[in-house]
Amino acid sequence: MTEGADQLWYARAVLADIAAHDDAVVIEACRLVETQGTDTEQSEAAQLRKRLEGATT
Repeated sequence: MTEGADQLWYARAVLADIAAHDDAVVIEACRLVETQGTDTEQSEAAQLRKRLEGATT
């Protein structure tokens, strides 16, 4: 397994349990999934990231 695949797996795990992570970690996971995930994952991650970024500013 490559390092990129490990990062994507971890990002997916973060997004599966966002309550266990702070907003900054979730936002970074969203960014990774937006660039490397499936089309559906990318769309959902973008929506979540935008919502969280709006809440933290």
